Amino acid sequence: MLVRFVVDNEAIAESESMKLHEAKAVFLRLLQNWARFGVLLYEGTTFTDSMFYRNLGRLPQSIADRFKQGIKNKILRISTAPATWPGNAAISDADALTGLWGMVDLVTLSEFTAELLGIAPDDISQKLCDNSLEVVRLGQIDQSERFRQADQMARSRIETGVSVLDAWNERFASLARHSQQITIVDRYAGDSHVKGFNGLNRCLNEIDRCASKATVSIFTGDAAEGNYSRTEIVESLVALSREKMSRGGIRAVRLFVSSDGLFKGGSGSVFPEGAHDRYIRFDNSVVSLGQGVSVFSGRTVEKFSTFQLAEFTDVEQRIEAALRRKSTCRDV
Repeated sequence: MLVRFVVDNEAIAESESMKLHEAKAVFLRLLQNWARFGVLLYEGTTFTDSMFYRNLGRLPQSIADRFKQGIKNKILRISTAPATWPGNAAISDADALTGLWGMVDLVTLSEFTAELLGIAPDDISQKLCDNSLEVVRLGQIDQSERFRQADQMARSRIETGVSVLDAWNERFASLARHSQQITIVDRYAGDSHVKGFNGLNRCLNEIDRCASKATVSIFTGDAAEGNYSRTEIVESLVALSREKMSRGGIRAVRLFVSSDGLFKGGSGSVFPEGAHDRYIRFDNSVVSLGQGVSVFSGRTVEKFSTFQLAEFTDVEQRIEAALRRKSTCRDV
């Protein structure tokens, strides 16, 4: 789902010879695609020591500040590059990119580096390393095949018959891997778990496998018309959460069980009329799921589910704040 990419340092240096509006247009395009679908890989042990960070001073101040703020607020994802990668400054020919083979999806280039690599002026991008690595000029990052594929997947439903594991690995695993706060909002998740459905069970299991010491918050309803009390749902979810914290992916779980009526939408609900009541939030990315975590039940997807990846907005902030205030809460 997410595109792992590196930025050629020459592409940042080129901004100094651009007109201000041109430089802003190029780097805002990078910022927008990075925030939606990207993970920037950097060389070295810390991001502040990386060439990318040290070169931010060459950008217009307003753009550099947006990059720094985006990283601080976890809107922009970053990760260390493989040890075999000597740094972006080393890009001089195709052989210099072999250290990224299988570890990176996209390299964004300056015009100068694109010429060194033999990319024709009319070519949008080029595939290297047996088509596993795409290179594209930084100014055309939104036209790269990798980002266009991510955009298409962000708006395409999960089809029936697909392996649940394949669906998870394709759409959710990279989001979990690069998130510290994962929030599950599903009106029916708790009640369904008590009834023996394993959607929430499987979701937590995969998060514990993929994430890195993430805090997971679960918001669910008490199914007032069902056969189980709120206390029974809370205790069942506590037991499940303890079981799913064995691999280190989940650091802690916070449970919020509230009145079922709060999820219905409209009057008396914390959801606006027509708002989606089932989603998983990965830091600042929200995945709306038509079937909620029940999509993870079984070995294959039994009912198709709408899927939409979007940014975390004030709407979700207000929903989660209201549910916190009106829920029975337990920390695990």
